[in-house]
Amino acid sequence: MRINELSTGTKIPVLIATIKSFGEERKIEATNRKVCDVIITDDSGEVTMSLWDAQIDLFKVGDVVKIVNGYCSTFKSKKNVSSGKFGILELVKS
Repeated sequence: MRINELSTGTKIPVLIATIKSFGEERKIEATNRKVCDVIITDDSGEVTMSLWDAQIDLFKVGDVVKIVNGYCSTFKSKKNVSSGKFGILELVKS
């Protein structure tokens, strides 16, 4: 799957993209979890991806990542992808 094919509610069988930039890490007080939004890109476009808790420290700008069994949702009127509870986010190339 490519970024330009994503729409809200789309399940993502496999998406490979490069981390372009990191936003600021923030804490969700209600759940006591950390989240950081990153921009990922492929040759078709870019989209925001949420990294949660331990995922935040696993990656850096320029890393190529693979999302397996993820999903696309909308947050603050922008598309957002995530591996979610049942998906996998892994490093392909550093």
